[in-house]
Amino acid sequence: DATELLVLSLLNNPVQCAFGVSKGQAAWLASAVFAGMLCGAYVTGHVSDQHGRRVGFGMTTLLVASFGLLSAGAPTFELLVLARFFVGMGVGGANAALALFAEYLPNSMRGRGLIFFFFFFSVGGVLEAGLAYLVMPDWRALLFITALPSVILVLMYPFVPESPRFLVVQGRIDEAERCLAKAARCNGAKLPVGRLSRTRLEPKRFGAQSITEITSEVQRLLKKGVLRQLSLRLWALFFFMAILYYALVQLTVSLSIPPASKGHECEQVPSEAYWHVVVMTSGELPGLIAASILLDLVGRRWTIALL
Repeated sequence: DATELLVLSLLNNPVQCAFGVSKGQAAWLASAVFAGMLCGAYVTGHVSDQHGRRVGFGMTTLLVASFGLLSAGAPTFELLVLARFFVGMGVGGANAALALFAEYLPNSMRGRGLIFFFFFFSVGGVLEAGLAYLVMPDWRALLFITALPSVILVLMYPFVPESPRFLVVQGRIDEAERCLAKAARCNGAKLPVGRLSRTRLEPKRFGAQSITEITSEVQRLLKKGVLRQLSLRLWALFFFMAILYYALVQLTVSLSIPPASKGHECEQVPSEAYWHVVVMTSGELPGLIAASILLDLVGRRWTIALL
């Protein structure tokens, strides 16, 4: 996912040259990806609730892999934008994998485990910048190679377990216990004595009813009290964090182009620009290490405040 997002900052100049579009039109590439992420997050959430986290993970990975490869061979700018939209849908649903991963983590190391999860996001960004340094200005090769890790994930799908909680909610107790037994064997542990509850909850339907339910849930979050304060602060935190992070990613390459060359859309991006991206993304790694240490020392709240 990191590679597919970081590649946005590397495509503007070569795409302008290849298709003869303006800078404003080239910006539709990034807009299409983020619009796809918005749609993908909503759709994947419902698919994961109805059919399982494993299915949600498989769907998003297949979207990124297939449309990432199609992007590399897009014959027109319009088809490239469309393909990147569906790549964005896959990236937007990546939280299905995060939720599945978190469910298998013990409480004692859930915070550090999730930080470790995002460590690979940052490593992916560093590797993508290094790859761009090697293959650019061949942007089609860059998109093709960037999609290959997602192809590998698609091939690994048969080995991904389902969420035990989802299976319990669906009343599939035997399958849930088999998943937990397998996880226990892999970790050299034993399951507690007893069986899981057979309580079954009806999954929410996808459609107008679910939209109404989501609206009411948001309204409950915004009622007076601690929950409203927490929700608004977290929404604001992620909103401004996304603006700052992706603005830096998008601007890093543009600011590295010499002023005398900025009037020429087909001017090749200097190699120094890719090293600037490497330095910027590498800065995330010590921050993640610091977060994993601070979580145990001061807790999640102060870790967020400090970093």
